[in-house]
Amino acid sequence: MNNFPNAWRKSTHSGHQGDCVEVAPRIAHLAIRDSKRPAQAQLRLPHHAWPDFLASLRHG
Repeated sequence: MNNFPNAWRKSTHSGHQGDCVEVAPRIAHLAIRDSKRPAQAQLRLPHHAWPDFLASLRHG
């Protein structure tokens, strides 16, 4: 369900080529998508899992 259709946010670390990941808040989760393929699958995480997800990316 797309509760916030215009809420996609691109990282400030993204380049100007458009190759990035976008994140959008939803009521029950955070949605993550590939900016080059916005109509394809999204990764969805519960809000409470976001800090752990980011930490796992930073620390491999």
